[in-house]
Amino acid sequence: MLGLRCIVPLFFLCLSGVADAAWAQERVVEVCNPSGVLENGAYVDMPLRRVMDSMGRKQPELLGRFPETDVERIVLHGDMDTEINELFQKRGWTDGLPIIVPTRERVAEMVKGANRERLDDVAVVAPMNGIATVEKVAVNAVMAGCRPEHMPILLAAVEAVTDQDFDLLGLSTTTSPDVPCIIITGPGAKKIGLETGFGVMGRGNPGNNSIGRALQLVIHNVGGSRPGLTDMSCLGSPMEHGMVIVENPDDNPWPSLNNDLGLAPETDAVTVLGAEGYRGVIANGWDARGVMRLMGEHLRGLAWQRPRWATVLVVIPGDTAHQLARAGYTKDRIRKELLEQNPIPREEFTRWFSNESWAEGVKASLARQPDSPVVYAPMVDQLLIVYAGGQGMKNMIIPGWIGARKAVTRPIRFPAR
Repeated sequence: MLGLRCIVPLFFLCLSGVADAAWAQERVVEVCNPSGVLENGAYVDMPLRRVMDSMGRKQPELLGRFPETDVERIVLHGDMDTEINELFQKRGWTDGLPIIVPTRERVAEMVKGANRERLDDVAVVAPMNGIATVEKVAVNAVMAGCRPEHMPILLAAVEAVTDQDFDLLGLSTTTSPDVPCIIITGPGAKKIGLETGFGVMGRGNPGNNSIGRALQLVIHNVGGSRPGLTDMSCLGSPMEHGMVIVENPDDNPWPSLNNDLGLAPETDAVTVLGAEGYRGVIANGWDARGVMRLMGEHLRGLAWQRPRWATVLVVIPGDTAHQLARAGYTKDRIRKELLEQNPIPREEFTRWFSNESWAEGVKASLARQPDSPVVYAPMVDQLLIVYAGGQGMKNMIIPGWIGARKAVTRPIRFPAR
């Protein structure tokens, strides 16, 4: 009897352990849907699925295969992060990198950072015209690794890229490698811990990187820009995981970008342009005049690609900026010299750009310099100059997207606190 008394409790203990193990492995999590919704109430993924099927493509295999609800109850059988990442990848909702699972609780916390109602419409996002509500932006922000304090910046960026002057439809469907480049100005960025100095565009700072990634995920999921289906970029770009520049407010020898844009110096703002890529301008050993000549030669290279550019961004870090400032270079002087130091013989210019597709740009260039035997190129409508990064002489030229009219700026509405 003594042995039986020992065995029976042990038997029920084992059963209890099995039940506990099953409960631990199989549980339900509420996950928010990152996909955009069209004006007719359908999800962006549904017409994308039809496009994929018509093309005979098999991936992503679960595109458009999900319950048509903004919050989905998913039964887990193991690790939440692993299972949801695999599911989202099969549905085409990720950028190829692991994401933070957008649980209902995480999204609700992210919405709080917006200081707006969760169902407020922010913008209609090309190319499929999904409606970006505050909550949809928050879902993709969670996935990208943002914190709630990043939401006002991200909302401003979404508003800016959906402005007609930015031409998101063209940028998100082109065969070119263009991506949105976010420039953040004003004192608020540093207050919430964004990087303004060394490595400002690189790895390390979770805020800089997650904000850029979140904007791309909004375009990807809410707007429906999917590689090979609507986004036809033949090469793509590593910058598709996010491209953010934060103006350095420390020891800037020139007025900030806000001044150039007609904003008050202390305004918190986001400016976006479509970036075709970037060219490093390594100015070690050059004096101020040589630096200007070096930058000009890089711009001359752009002139042979096309005669007119709507926007070109020049990023100048600490050592170069102070060297130029000591030599008397203001931003206006830099712009003037950069745009007027590349004379191309008029006959050569017109012969090179005889293709009809460049007729408008060629005509405008020639009209600006009617009596000159040379043409100064490229013609740039908006040459932006930003002081950013740490010390060094490694500058950068970022040519803008061909379809844009100009860079677009929106104020950041940080909460009063």
